[in-house]
Amino acid sequence: MTRQNAILSVLGVVLVLVLFYFFAFQPKNEEIAVIREEIDTAVAQQATLESRIAALQEVRLRAPEIEAALAAAESIIPRESALPSALRQLQLAADDSGVDLITISPGRPTVVEGAAPELALMTISVAIEGSYFQLVDFLRRIEDPAITPRGIEWNSGSLAPTVYPRLTVSLSGEMYALLPAAPVPVEEAPVPTETPVPVETEPAA
Repeated sequence: MTRQNAILSVLGVVLVLVLFYFFAFQPKNEEIAVIREEIDTAVAQQATLESRIAALQEVRLRAPEIEAALAAAESIIPRESALPSALRQLQLAADDSGVDLITISPGRPTVVEGAAPELALMTISVAIEGSYFQLVDFLRRIEDPAITPRGIEWNSGSLAPTVYPRLTVSLSGEMYALLPAAPVPVEEAPVPTETPVPVETEPAA
């Protein structure tokens, strides 16, 4: 074999290797890279799903605790005004403590500015009469959520003696409720009116 033939043979082998690299090895290498990227994405998605499943399982295990907490919160700040229930709780606390519930004056719900759109405030004023210890027991029953779940925040009060040992107490406070948001009014589209077509009349002969 001459030297020229040897060089041509070597060049042929190199050319075959180059062609193999560009047409066989490189596409496969790129395909492997794409597959690896897809595998990494699938692994990341699986890890996210496993994290979400673990969180959902924890929520499911804590569901009774969460439901109890929501029920307690809704009893303190109920949905809707629940005014009859609040009045019954005040009357029950008065009966159990032995005081006379003279007057109850609830106010209309007003939306609390800067809070959630459905959070409403209701003022309430009461006048009760009884002994010192009966009045203290009444307030204890109102402020204890285990006895009176509805939350009432007293802001002011006044005390006046009546016939010993009875006293008259006037209290003013606030209650809260979650009211449904008012529906957005839907504007009705104007009804198109037909333009009358003028009727041409022939001139009199």
